[in-house]
Amino acid sequence: MINQVIRLIQPKMFETVMESVHFSKEYLIVRPSYMSICHADQRYYKGTRDKEVLQKKLPMALIHEAIGEVLYDPSNEYQSGEKVVLVPNVPGYLIGLPKTVSELNDRIGENYCPQGKFRSSGYDGFMQELIMQPKSLVVKIHENSNDYLFSITELLSVCMHALKRFYYYSNGENKYIGVWGDGNVAFLMALLLKKKMPSTKVIVFGKHPNKLEMFSFVDERYFIDQYPTFITIDHMFECVGGEAQSEVINKIIDIVQPGASISILGVSEKKVEVNVRKVLEKGIVLIGNSRSNTRDFTDTIEFILENKIYDYLNMLVTNQLTVHSITDIHRAFEMDSIKPYGKTVMKWEI
Repeated sequence: MINQVIRLIQPKMFETVMESVHFSKEYLIVRPSYMSICHADQRYYKGTRDKEVLQKKLPMALIHEAIGEVLYDPSNEYQSGEKVVLVPNVPGYLIGLPKTVSELNDRIGENYCPQGKFRSSGYDGFMQELIMQPKSLVVKIHENSNDYLFSITELLSVCMHALKRFYYYSNGENKYIGVWGDGNVAFLMALLLKKKMPSTKVIVFGKHPNKLEMFSFVDERYFIDQYPTFITIDHMFECVGGEAQSEVINKIIDIVQPGASISILGVSEKKVEVNVRKVLEKGIVLIGNSRSNTRDFTDTIEFILENKIYDYLNMLVTNQLTVHSITDIHRAFEMDSIKPYGKTVMKWEI
């Protein structure tokens, strides 16, 4: 069987490559149906990452947020047409390498495997006609009417993973939890916290009035330069990243209570300076969070179905369009780059 792979060969230039699909009992053949564009995809598309990184990772198929329909399962465990979410994190042992400490220790997680691969980060993403996907890296969707919303499961699964690490590493004081940021990750992190910990006051700090309005489900909302001087924050989730991350983390260090944890979800291309002296003085725990694993995806799907959060997820879907060609892909990325907030979802018909 021949597969069509669409790779980014240089910024804003795609190329179609035809490759053979080899059958294996441990793999499913899945046809992608919906994909969501991430900021990381945009950095490759626009060429805003360092030239050395682009030279190392391109050519590469983009997209790590996707769902699809099973076409073929050699072992007949999955039926043709079943809908699944695709997990982009590929542990090293699935590509023939020995298991590492992170894969053997559930408290760390296979998403921290240094030998692992991640779709659309130096390893072909889901922008293909067909996907050969290990069975251990899919999660069934028992839902028919909101398929496209599950294309952003990966983003919510990262928040789910961060919440689990928070439970494990925090000091148990959970009266007031802050979320710094008003973007997609902050929205989903705040939603997850409020649903999972309803008695906790969730407080969001942002800088865009139109985005903060979307956080109607939290207890308090403040602009980043207009919050009360003596506000109480037991723990904080940092969801900003980028060039402002150093300033943000140091502001958070200033306002959180002694013994607080700071869960970091944002990503910066540069090294971030942190006020270590105050971290020591306050006994603050910094918790790094990166990506997610199949268990996180399973828990996320269950969370979505149990809490019926479709309306909230739909608030994040700013653009939807059907993709038939490379021209349509360019249009999707350009639309995504000028959206005021939220996500761009592509219905994949290539």
